[in-house]
Amino acid sequence: MIRRTNGGLARGTEKLHEAEDKVAAARRVGIEAAFKRMKADASEAEARMQKLKWAGSESWSSWSAALAESHKAFDRANQAAWGAVKRAASPKS
Repeated sequence: MIRRTNGGLARGTEKLHEAEDKVAAARRVGIEAAFKRMKADASEAEARMQKLKWAGSESWSSWSAALAESHKAFDRANQAAWGAVKRAASPKS
């Protein structure tokens, strides 16, 4: 009769948890990077808006173009952030 000890199972479980921690840390880095980029894009958009606001003599078409550009930048950053969140939430095989 062969007897198994729980020591091997415990070591295997510990290694599995260590691997999970590494994967979770890597995913967090991706999410944090996406949010940093989103904040940077928002800051750039705010700076452009302030510049136009203070210019005062800019035409409506310039203001509208800057707003559209800012909106696109925010959408890209938002999509990148959601993609990072979805990748982090999806189970790996």
